[in-house]
Amino acid sequence: MSKDKKSKNKERDIFMMSEEDAKNARNEVSISGSGLLCPKTNKRIGGECKVCDYIQTEIYPKWPGKENQDHPARKWAGKKKAKLNWFTCAVFPENPNKLILLELGSKAGNQIIDGMEKQGWKDILHPHKNIGRMMKCTKKKGDSGYPEYTVSPDLEKADWDVPESVWKNVPDLRGIISIIQNGELDKYNHQKISSLLKMDETISFRLLPPKELTGDDRKFWISGVYRHWGVTKDQIEGNVPLNWREVEKEDTEGGQMPDAPDTFNSSDNLDMELPSKSERTEKKKRPSCFGKIQFFDDGEPDPKTGDVDRSCIDECEFFKECGKAVAKSQ
Repeated sequence: MSKDKKSKNKERDIFMMSEEDAKNARNEVSISGSGLLCPKTNKRIGGECKVCDYIQTEIYPKWPGKENQDHPARKWAGKKKAKLNWFTCAVFPENPNKLILLELGSKAGNQIIDGMEKQGWKDILHPHKNIGRMMKCTKKKGDSGYPEYTVSPDLEKADWDVPESVWKNVPDLRGIISIIQNGELDKYNHQKISSLLKMDETISFRLLPPKELTGDDRKFWISGVYRHWGVTKDQIEGNVPLNWREVEKEDTEGGQMPDAPDTFNSSDNLDMELPSKSERTEKKKRPSCFGKIQFFDDGEPDPKTGDVDRSCIDECEFFKECGKAVAKSQ
């Protein structure tokens, strides 16, 4: 390697991402041809998926194009086909010492990747103040009537550092499939952006750099997972036949329908919402993290790591009141 290349590598800020880091994130979940992936056919899992096969051979060829998009078979396929969600590591300004695995929908995650790849958002993973930036996500009602999420970085640089103890201990997102399958996600370390926002609200957070910062390997700062919803494992494996004409029940011959095949059930995480606007107006002195279980820490040792976080107990005057609100919300 020439001296010029060596000097450039030394000068490069390892926290700054590149267009290639964005492309790699998308390539990790892409597949030539079908474009319909699920946990059984994801690159990092492999295997067959009879649901995808059925949709691809029995529905799309028979009812192709936009002219058939309202056909019952196409609507059925739209509900059953594999859907993409993105996982990335984040911290919220209300509790910068608490790492959260943030789950985003496909469009929101793609907005971040596109921004890094095409709009110069190279600094959004930088943990240092006056260099990195906060991200903002706004929930609006789309033209279709369903919620839409807009993600963009704050124009101003962040005025606070992400603690080193947090960004240095991010999980390796190359193993996100195993993390999900092993049931390691819970209401304390995982949040869906959709459950944090009410309509017309905005939330801010900082994204964290990947586990591997140096070298030429892919940097897994975000990881995508395709999942099916409303089907059973037996249907995916082909043990139970599929027929879009049949009225499906909650329980089938293949067993109870899970939220997603071979994954965890995060239903206890879906009803968590921010306080209403009237509550926030009434309690102006309360911090924005008040009553939200993802930020509350009772000071007890973490059952997995043994770590103790006393920031809530020692620094927040609303600790007891907040604890009651969190308990009431469960």
